[in-house]
Amino acid sequence: MLQDPEGRRILRERPKITSETMQLDKLRQLPDGTFGREYVRFLDDQQVSPDTREPVGHLILLSKHLGNDENTHAPNCLAII
Repeated sequence: MLQDPEGRRILRERPKITSETMQLDKLRQLPDGTFGREYVRFLDDQQVSPDTREPVGHLILLSKHLGNDENTHAPNCLAII
């Protein structure tokens, strides 16, 4: 990530994924099969939002880069238990 300008920005700013920053209504309008559409479909199916997670005490690289592990669950159709 350090070799990519956007990766460096993400590591520097550590943006948080929230309902405000994600524009979920716009994601719902994306074509089926796109990451954004499948991500919001997963959130809707699981009846969760980016804001329903408990705060975490530590971050892993994936959470720094993607924001939360729903990004792993969504494309793989994994339920949140």
